Amino acid sequence: MMWTGEGRRRLVAHGPGVIAALAASVLMLWALRWLFTPHLLAGHHSEYHALRVLLVADLWRSGEFIPRWVPELAGGLGYPLFIYYGWLSYALAAELNVLGVAPVTALNAVTIAAALWQAVGAWMLGRQLGGRAGAWVAWVLFAFAPYQLVNLYVRGNFPEFVAGSLAPWALWAMLRAVAGKGRWHGLACAVFLAAIALCHNISGLTLGAAVTVSGLLFAGTLPPQERKVGMGRALLAGTTGALLSAFFWLPVLAGQHYVRLANDFNAYLDYRQHFLYLRQLISTAWGYGYSLPGPNDTMPLQLGIVQVATLLLLAPLGIALAGRASSRRRVRLAGVALAALALAFLTTGRSAWLWAIVTPLALLQFPWRLHLPGTLLVAATGALAFRVFAATHRRRWRGLRLDVLLAACACLALAATSLRYCRPLATYVVDEAALRKLLDVGYYTTSIQDEFRPVWANDLETLGRLMRTEQASLDGVPISKARLPSSEQRGNFTLQAQIADAGELRLPIYWFPGWSLSIDGVPQATYPCSGTGVICARVDAGTHVFAAAWRPTRVYHLGAAISLLTLVVSILMTARIWPLVRK
Repeated sequence: MMWTGEGRRRLVAHGPGVIAALAASVLMLWALRWLFTPHLLAGHHSEYHALRVLLVADLWRSGEFIPRWVPELAGGLGYPLFIYYGWLSYALAAELNVLGVAPVTALNAVTIAAALWQAVGAWMLGRQLGGRAGAWVAWVLFAFAPYQLVNLYVRGNFPEFVAGSLAPWALWAMLRAVAGKGRWHGLACAVFLAAIALCHNISGLTLGAAVTVSGLLFAGTLPPQERKVGMGRALLAGTTGALLSAFFWLPVLAGQHYVRLANDFNAYLDYRQHFLYLRQLISTAWGYGYSLPGPNDTMPLQLGIVQVATLLLLAPLGIALAGRASSRRRVRLAGVALAALALAFLTTGRSAWLWAIVTPLALLQFPWRLHLPGTLLVAATGALAFRVFAATHRRRWRGLRLDVLLAACACLALAATSLRYCRPLATYVVDEAALRKLLDVGYYTTSIQDEFRPVWANDLETLGRLMRTEQASLDGVPISKARLPSSEQRGNFTLQAQIADAGELRLPIYWFPGWSLSIDGVPQATYPCSGTGVICARVDAGTHVFAAAWRPTRVYHLGAAISLLTLVVSILMTARIWPLVRK
């Protein structure tokens, strides 16, 4: 076959790009090779995440569309796990489990999809900020960042990893919305921010703030006549994201005093024990242990040498090269870089005084969790810096952009050097039967410090005897033939019992707002039993049919109404009002 001159030019122009893209794909797949098996990656409580996938699937099978109360946990006493903990990442894997895929395999499949999704998102963000060269830089700075690899292979923090995979897309949509590029980007950003919050509560706070502040920064650099509109779009996107997830966080706020959330912020989870030393930000140490007080952590907690160099070397160089003629680029680059440096500073012990003043920061538990939004801003900084370099050095060699070619080669080399960290400590086989056996191991809740146990449940000794109890009792005496169904069916059940004398009926299930009990079809008031906190009600003598069910209360419906109304109004505004604004 004879190539024409035009064909040769196209081959020379596009061939290296295709080869680089293929090389990047190979590197990504090799980094994820441990997930292409039915084995569970060893991590900090990895089995919790696999079991939660199974629990969400069980709730769906029982007819609960939104996971909230989990009847199988706490030895059959039930547990409000998904009322307080984000469940969307588990739901993605639970869909596969409902279709017959094993829980661990489903977990690994969603993790692979999230890793590839975040790589594409970082590329798109870099392309938006820095052209093709910036796309390569953002890809390697985010997808192969130490913190991302720690979440995947050391901590095994599945929900935070999935939440992080949505972060580049949220920022990409935010920046396009602020610039007025397309009608749907503001709503898309809001959806991504809401999804992040539903995947991982803390990431919803940190990434939501980082994306919204970045949008305001970029809006502030627009021409004066567009600045106010751009800031309005940024605030609208951030606010809409919060309102879309109101059905989740509103019940959390309303019910924060029902459980022991204070346990989430003391003992090991006290943020004061987990500040970093400055040298740890560029450490190359790698291990599979835990975060410990002092500098001798046994897990990697660095921001990354390349990431720090981007902030301290690449960003100042880009600001200097931009010159006065490109004030907008200088302000954006300086603003994003300073924000990333501020987040890095907040992870260190030198910022302890600020944490003591801004008390809501304690919600993060680990200051180094700010590496996730920090890494996102570092990727944006790198892309912006390369936009400046490309503007000042647009040289071509045989039709090729040298800046793009050099950026691709350098980023592929950096990604290749990170592959040595892309491996878990171990993998092990955990099938569905093994996961279900965990539910029989005493008081098993998948929470770290039993932070979701109702505050009225204090008699741990009696609760230990009640676990796996299958009979209702009257004044503490078991009622014959009043047997409860299996634990996975205890969210909605009926039973018949012969009551000899009037007394206090006790069901071995934690009482929690939302539980209802009817006796012979007549609603009956319930209350938590003193000490144990299980469901109690007064009953009269006779043969009765008891129907118990946990259903969302008014605050859940209010949150759902806010989220649904926000979604409908946002769609209508975007679809109908936007064309009029454009005109």
